[in-house]
Amino acid sequence: MTALYIAIGVAAALILIIVNVVAFNALVRARNKANEAFSSIDVHLKMRYDLIPNLVEVVKGHMQHEAEVMKNVSAVRANASAAKSMSEKIEAANKAGQVIGQLFATSENYPELKSDKLFRRLSKEMVDVEDKISASRRFYNSQVNKYNNLVMQFPMSIFAKLFGFKKKKTFEINPIERDNLSL
Repeated sequence: MTALYIAIGVAAALILIIVNVVAFNALVRARNKANEAFSSIDVHLKMRYDLIPNLVEVVKGHMQHEAEVMKNVSAVRANASAAKSMSEKIEAANKAGQVIGQLFATSENYPELKSDKLFRRLSKEMVDVEDKISASRRFYNSQVNKYNNLVMQFPMSIFAKLFGFKKKKTFEINPIERDNLSL
């Protein structure tokens, strides 16, 4: 009889260990997928920030009276490169989107700029990069939602708390940026 209790205790301990390992691995896998998805956004944001100086140079000659807009565009790029954490990068990306939207809105007042071949090419590249950022943001948010569901749903929420997994923020676009992005 004692051997039976020992066997049941060992089996229960093994099952408990296996459940913990499976739960931990599922949480790690979901978190890593979300982090990988953010890396894709990061790559596209770098492409965006690399286009900014070229855009500024082309626009500078046509928009001498828009010094404030030009200053904002340059400042946004500098702030973006200083961002380290995920939340700082998201904030910098939202500000960059706003300022780039303002730049393109202001460019509407300059027909000679809109007809400039280099400006048109850079504008097209910027639209392509913005589309890639948007697609990457949707994928990231999807991965974050899957991860957050694991962290919040019972019984995984117990393991998430036990192992220190916390909810992640999604990458939402600011309403102001959404209104200005009419590239």
